[in-house]
Amino acid sequence: MSAIVVVGLDRQIHLARAGGIRQLSMDLGADPLLRWGQPDMPRSAWSWPTFSPDHSKLACIELPAGEDLADPARIQVLHCDGLRQQVLLESHGRVPIYCAWSPDGSQVAVVLQDEEELSLTLLSLDGSPPRELEVGGPLFFSWRASDVLVHAGSGGPKRVVLHQAKAEDMLLEGTPGAFCVPLALGGYLWHVQRQGGLEYLVRTDRDGKTETLRPVQGLVALVPDGDSLLLGQAPAGPGSPYNGVHRVDLRSGLSSQLSEQPCLAFYALPQRGEIATVSVDNQRNCLTWHTVDSSGLAQERASFWPSREFLWSLQFFEQFSLSHPPVDPRGERLVFVGHRPGADPHKSRAEVFVLDLDSGGPARSLCSGSFACFSSV
Repeated sequence: MSAIVVVGLDRQIHLARAGGIRQLSMDLGADPLLRWGQPDMPRSAWSWPTFSPDHSKLACIELPAGEDLADPARIQVLHCDGLRQQVLLESHGRVPIYCAWSPDGSQVAVVLQDEEELSLTLLSLDGSPPRELEVGGPLFFSWRASDVLVHAGSGGPKRVVLHQAKAEDMLLEGTPGAFCVPLALGGYLWHVQRQGGLEYLVRTDRDGKTETLRPVQGLVALVPDGDSLLLGQAPAGPGSPYNGVHRVDLRSGLSSQLSEQPCLAFYALPQRGEIATVSVDNQRNCLTWHTVDSSGLAQERASFWPSREFLWSLQFFEQFSLSHPPVDPRGERLVFVGHRPGADPHKSRAEVFVLDLDSGGPARSLCSGSFACFSSV
């Protein structure tokens, strides 16, 4: 079974590894499988752990204990053997809110926030000085090998830029459209561009030539899906659901509708030829997981009331799916965090649930916690 990293209700990082889900069914807040530091020392609060590509390390955000804002926030790398850790950054005045590994595991990209804007900085495990790439907000990005593709606003003109490690930065021509995570897939850079008052999904090749593929409206999300990408649109903009999901072929650029069901978030299950969606169930006042097969047939899987942290990851799911996925690498299990439907979130503890998609059974409670994710590869 793929490893799961959990942020416990104690705000500490816990690692769960086992050959079967039954061996993981324990309260990690009371009896952790793995804990860094001494339990009797004043603890910092930890958040947003993400596995390195080889699963041997975790990049995490460490926030000061209590309300002493004079203490720095840190980006830490924790080795999964529990014996070593490395501070990559100490930040005064700017709070780290997100981090993601480079594909080769040599760098961590971190988004920092102050009172006015966001910044994107690269941190190297070899001790090289931090390298600030972009300042602006909103700010979304993805990796292409050692390069970083960024869609940023403010701090200058709205822009899509490929920051290249071994060449000059490449500013993509044209006017950027709706903010979304730009992706490097199939030899192209996929993003949204504004043309003549309308917005379109486009792709740009290595020579900078841009091909217009299809019109889009409102909020746009792009998610990798094997030999294709998933496209969602929310015409009413932020706070409204995506009106289904389209699948776009990376070679031809042609798209077809996979699901018409409104959803809050969607994830690829390429090994199964399916997708997983999270939608709002207004009647039961909860969120519901569905899987949707290639014919568009949806199957309800589980319902829950999300923890605050897990809800945040759903609101920016296309960014978090690249680094903090709720889907295991084989597409066999989902992990999610929250309360059972009907439970009072003010009186019950949030639980980490694992759902086996092959068994067809109900989700099982793994432990208590506020956030959890699988490794991304």
